[in-house]
Amino acid sequence: MRDEKELFTGLPGEELIVQGLEDLRQGEVTAEALLAELIAPCLRHAGIEVPSIKVPNVEVPGIEVLGTPSVETSVNDEDYVEMRLYRLLCETDGADAYSRYNSLKRRAARFQRALEQRITNHA
Repeated sequence: MRDEKELFTGLPGEELIVQGLEDLRQGEVTAEALLAELIAPCLRHAGIEVPSIKVPNVEVPGIEVLGTPSVETSVNDEDYVEMRLYRLLCETDGADAYSRYNSLKRRAARFQRALEQRITNHA
């Protein structure tokens, strides 16, 4: 595994992803954790261990039941993770949820692009 601090230092949105990984390690589902989950494939490609999260047994229109209450699994369905992120932001940010959702997704995308560039330059 690579050293996260060395790899992430100076990347845009670094604090969000670092916090998200820490939250995942603690088993917490936060906006930051869901952002880290959204870019998990890129993080894993970079050699970063992205913890699995426990997925509740939830039915969402258009999405099948994912997991069971005590089963640890990795959420790979990007649409499901995005929906969870938006719902979480609706609970915490109310009317500002849509704006914050888009802002957080843009910051995660910038982080991902910068990380991919850093990996390419150091390969």
